[in-house]
Amino acid sequence: MEIGTLPNGNEILYIAVTSEHALISIEDLGGGKAVVRLFANRETPKNLGFLPTTGEIDSPDNVVKDALGNIYTVEDQPNSNDVGGDVWFGRDTDNDGVAESLDHFMSLQVQGSESTGMIFHPTDPTRFLLVVMHPTSTDLEQVPDGFGDAVWEFDVKNVVPPTCDEDHQWPLYSWRSNDWVQTCSSDFDFTFVKQLERAGRPKHRFGFGSPWGGHRFGGSPWSGGWSGGS
Repeated sequence: MEIGTLPNGNEILYIAVTSEHALISIEDLGGGKAVVRLFANRETPKNLGFLPTTGEIDSPDNVVKDALGNIYTVEDQPNSNDVGGDVWFGRDTDNDGVAESLDHFMSLQVQGSESTGMIFHPTDPTRFLLVVMHPTSTDLEQVPDGFGDAVWEFDVKNVVPPTCDEDHQWPLYSWRSNDWVQTCSSDFDFTFVKQLERAGRPKHRFGFGSPWGGHRFGGSPWSGGWSGGS
């Protein structure tokens, strides 16, 4: 379960319904009333407007929110060396509690494992952790000297945007990776990552206890002079 806020100020809950391969959203209207919506399921378009995926949402078990309020879900199963362990991005562009597209964010593809426990770093929001439970290669029940479960860390900061097929690619110098890449994207496609980075920067506030000496602006920051005091 994850909690968010809609543009109208209402709180909203996001819940994974594993057996139904779906996520629902519940908007709190106040006064003991709520609206339940289908956020996403197998009928939701996948990678809408981008290259298609062969993945299919299966047994979503965890819901997580990034620093921008975007919703992700982590699959419980299946997971093998060539399928599953998917993480999906719920693209809700109008922020109404219903995803217009389920975007295939990543796949673990680790034999016998179960992905769970995704969480974003609280102060470095391009980084996130993902728990990889009982993979066959290190499962203590099958491998006595195995490591058992694991926690993997990822960082989207230096990920190159998705490429198109070779017939539509061109060489582009990426100032973020300091290298030439074959792509159909440009550095403008890093906007999402830049927004995440900005979300993690400390927000200075004016007022008592602020690093600016306990003063605050009167009116707007550009008029009204200083007011308040220590």
